[in-house]
Amino acid sequence: MTQDSRATVMAGNRWIKSRTHFWVGLLALAGLTAGMVVLALFPVAGNKIVPECMFHRVTGLYCSGCGGTRCLAALARGELRQAAAYNAAALFLWLPVFLAWMVHNLYKGLTARPLIPWRALTWWSIGVFLALMLLFMVARNIPAYPLKLLAPHELNPTVSPATQKAELPSTRRGETERRHPPAPTKSKK
Repeated sequence: MTQDSRATVMAGNRWIKSRTHFWVGLLALAGLTAGMVVLALFPVAGNKIVPECMFHRVTGLYCSGCGGTRCLAALARGELRQAAAYNAAALFLWLPVFLAWMVHNLYKGLTARPLIPWRALTWWSIGVFLALMLLFMVARNIPAYPLKLLAPHELNPTVSPATQKAELPSTRRGETERRHPPAPTKSKK
């Protein structure tokens, strides 16, 4: 085999890999889009199609994935605060890694060059990612005040934090009556 024919074979293999990367990235984009549309249109809560977390059912503890589907559903409806309340790790760790992988595949499929040097990621970086997931799982099961907010929970949709502060009763005596005088009572004759 001559050097020219080896270069042609190499170029042919690179083209096939690039085309494969492009289709994988396009399939991931289509799957993400279709999944977000389905999650936006159909409610997740009480749905028998979405499986319950087996780890939570058996142990009563939240794993790092508990609330992930509800997080994506809230994100599909445009509720960013509610998505973070369901699963912050899915929103700020998993989703960016998945989007980076998807864009990398599309870019490599179009240009035959990697956008992100995935091979340069060492085992320790994967270990750090897994350690963050384990730390998140432990932290969201601690019932102390700031950490218990990591457990999946519903935000009150009708009351914003600004409205909630305005509706708090005053601690000074008589101030509530001045702001809201009592309703007049009807006397019976």
